Amino acid sequence: MTDEMDQTRSMAVWGHMHEYERTFPVWNNTVTQYPTGKSGDGLPIFFNAPSTIHLTIGTAGAFIHERFQDPPPSWSAFHAQKYGYGHLQIFNSTALSFGFQSEREKSQIDGFWLQKSPL
Repeated sequence: MTDEMDQTRSMAVWGHMHEYERTFPVWNNTVTQYPTGKSGDGLPIFFNAPSTIHLTIGTAGAFIHERFQDPPPSWSAFHAQKYGYGHLQIFNSTALSFGFQSEREKSQIDGFWLQKSPL
């Protein structure tokens, strides 16, 4: 382990928990950045995020014992216990967008843009 932030991973996708949750960029349980703006479609933008945004998407299974912490931790940007799926669009080497679609509402209930400076 190192005490330095690993800035090579902008986003990590996890499963198993039967819920959806998105974090702010976080390292060592500490938020390292809040949105730096909003896109034309109203989604938060994270520009040159210094740490990883974590997505837990396990919404195809049964909701059995999962419970969100109340109140949510400071690093939790959004969470929902709904059936749905994620939609990732990679536009180029510096920009992507992600959205979580709720099966019941038939609409996107969360999303964000992740942008980096060109190398």
